[in-house]
Amino acid sequence: MRKSPVSKGSILVVGDEYFTLGFRIAGVRDFIIASRGREAEAAREALNVLRKGGFGLAVVQYSLRKFFEGEGVEGVRTPIVFVPDAVSAREARVKELYSSLIRKYLGISLELK
Repeated sequence: MRKSPVSKGSILVVGDEYFTLGFRIAGVRDFIIASRGREAEAAREALNVLRKGGFGLAVVQYSLRKFFEGEGVEGVRTPIVFVPDAVSAREARVKELYSSLIRKYLGISLELK
């Protein structure tokens, strides 16, 4: 059995106001809002916070993925999951994306309908 890379800790959510609102309603207390024109700055802030540790998972709006790739993620040990928002979900194959995320982070395969 493969051990999950997710450990206990808080969840950090990074995205626009609408994306973070859904997670805040669900009880997530740590978030960084990446408003239009501030995406790169919000990503740098999030990466700095994640380097300090204390988070078990980072959930990032899929449209911000390009800001979290490359050398900027060095030193970040927290798993980062990119989740589509309502707009990018139309473009992505959502079922396949969620299935691959579940397989990758939980080590199980689920059929989503």
